[in-house]
Amino acid sequence: MTRWRSGLIGLLVVGASTGGAAETGDTRPAHAGSPAPPRDAVIATLPFEPSDQANRIILNLAPDGNRPLEVMLDTGAVFSVFTPLFARSLGVTVRRTKSTPYRRATKLGRDLQFLVDTETSDTGSKTGWEYGLLGGNFLRDYVVELNFGAHQVTFLDAKKFQVPEAVSASNEAVVPIRVVADRPIIEIGMNGKRLAVLLDTGSPCPMILSGKAATKLGVDVESLPPYAVFGTVMGRMPVSLYETESFTLGGFAFDAMPVLVAPRGWYNQGTSTDSVIGYDTLQQFTIRIDYPRQRIWLRRESTRVTYQGVEYAATRRTGLFLYPNPSAYQVTGVLPDTPASRLGLQAGDIFHSANRGTAPVLSELVEQVTAGRPIHVMRRTADDEWVEIALPAGSVVPGVPVGAGDGPGAALPASASRSGESDEQRRTRLAEEAHERDSTRTERWEKQKEESLYFRGPDGGWMKVDSRRRREGPKSGEVWVGFDEMQRIKSERIKREE
Repeated sequence: MTRWRSGLIGLLVVGASTGGAAETGDTRPAHAGSPAPPRDAVIATLPFEPSDQANRIILNLAPDGNRPLEVMLDTGAVFSVFTPLFARSLGVTVRRTKSTPYRRATKLGRDLQFLVDTETSDTGSKTGWEYGLLGGNFLRDYVVELNFGAHQVTFLDAKKFQVPEAVSASNEAVVPIRVVADRPIIEIGMNGKRLAVLLDTGSPCPMILSGKAATKLGVDVESLPPYAVFGTVMGRMPVSLYETESFTLGGFAFDAMPVLVAPRGWYNQGTSTDSVIGYDTLQQFTIRIDYPRQRIWLRRESTRVTYQGVEYAATRRTGLFLYPNPSAYQVTGVLPDTPASRLGLQAGDIFHSANRGTAPVLSELVEQVTAGRPIHVMRRTADDEWVEIALPAGSVVPGVPVGAGDGPGAALPASASRSGESDEQRRTRLAEEAHERDSTRTERWEKQKEESLYFRGPDGGWMKVDSRRRREGPKSGEVWVGFDEMQRIKSERIKREE
């Protein structure tokens, strides 16, 4: 599997911009921009499909009239890869012993060749997140235009259109890239130094640096506060938080933005430097990646700095790192000595709107937290149950029972400073608390595994019994077994096939 591992990160807890040309601080003369591609060069223009995950480019590649083929465009993936359950949802007959690619027709007039990741299991993803990635093996033959403002991707015929060698418009730039294993590598500037990183649309964050790369860029990695432990397709990755002093891409300067630093690295996912720039950074541009000629065209559309699609200015005001989905905001991190930490907010807390059907209005949420007004959140308890609590602990919020803030809500947030605690003691404590939270998640996953049931699907592969099927009960001829029994049956089958 090593030859086609992706650069994707799937967060355990799990914004495009619009507007015209923005101020960039560039001194190049303003001339006509790069010409639009001729109509006969356009093979297909596909909209971003709706997704319950922020900062993902989901495309439906299926020919008109066919079953949807919705995949995530991931420039950080060497090869297009599906998880077993995702593949089965598309009607693919998954075979554990198959080593050659599967194929599906696309509306581009070319088959998508993809692999199914059965290295760990043919039942489902080891991370619990099912996905299909559109990787470099498909993208490499095109000029791919990413229009974040219009929420669309255009595939251009590389024989009929190419990114020019240079442009002179003040809001445009053409930058050379290296295409390594069908993945685009681009150079960034930070703190007066240069670094080659992977351009990764599969990463929803602004930038991820390995500890080694961050040190090369002048970052004191040891002094950074622990931020979170992310679940990735390669395993759990502890990360710290850093804010850039200076950052440039393609000659364009950025305001201060958050960067995730993986002190122990990221399993070599980001090529030689183990580092990537992701969706939050790229969304400021319209981009054309010319894979065959190894250059990229950038047109600056915005200077809006975001983290997971949420305005970074809001994060700095509140101290809250938020992950948006259609019905809620989830806290992914809390900065110390901020309005959020003083309220007692913790990573994992969830904000709902009053009717629970949509996410709350961000501006109102920011104002409430910044002002320190009482607020209510949903929080998971040690018994793995969600409860509604009032913050600060002991406060009364309309709609929340008195006393609901006792217990979990009274706990000191992991990011809060403690009286008389030195910086070194605080770093040690935060690292220990991060390890404890990681252990709790692992224990929760083990508990869920023990309670899971599986059955053999029509193609002979194993499928997990979801809550609806549990209510309905087994269909005629179905036998439901636990995780351990499923693994035993699979092992015996593999031995027989060998």
